[in-house]
Amino acid sequence: MRTLWMIMVCLLSTLPATAAEFSAGFELGHAAGTGGQLQLGVADFAVGFPGSLRVSGSFASRDAGDPLAARHVFINDNTNGTPDETAAISVFSLDLVLPFTTFAGRPVQLYGGPRHARFKGTYEFIGGNEIFDIVSNEWGWGLGLESAFPMGTRAEMLLSAGVDYYLDGEIFGHDTGYLPDGTDINGRDDYTYEDAENAVNGAGIEPRLLLGVRWRL
Repeated sequence: MRTLWMIMVCLLSTLPATAAEFSAGFELGHAAGTGGQLQLGVADFAVGFPGSLRVSGSFASRDAGDPLAARHVFINDNTNGTPDETAAISVFSLDLVLPFTTFAGRPVQLYGGPRHARFKGTYEFIGGNEIFDIVSNEWGWGLGLESAFPMGTRAEMLLSAGVDYYLDGEIFGHDTGYLPDGTDINGRDDYTYEDAENAVNGAGIEPRLLLGVRWRL
């Protein structure tokens, strides 16, 4: 996550103040869950280059997975209590945005770049005196299409759709962790990374469909 922000800051720091055009916006919809996204973009940062750069961060609610399986893989073999779960996922993105085609007379742009997702699920067994968090971190890539529709001299409505793909990442809960290479930290019984991955709903293949507003600054 910090790596993406550092890359964007370094790029922005090299831009001539009079050359670049900045934009900011927000979008609502589905992006690894139901939630919203904030974005900051920069265009015209290189003479003759048709594309733009954009950094964005999203936060969304998400199904946490299987509470009982998570309890067994990370905590203990107890089955008492009524399971309850909540989860959220934050995604940080860095995209290169390029002209692609037109549709209904409007330009359509292609965007793509690296992603970092952080999933956190909270699992509670009411009446069983058990509550714990599980966290996973995944890196990935995303690709999509977007189109903008003017709403005034500086504002435009933005519609985007795409898909993100995440590689396997570390999964930690309580004092137990499972790593994609098959190793574990204080692993329970004979449980594996695959068991942990099946128990919690970390990032995988994630469709994106967002609608929002963007302003030229």
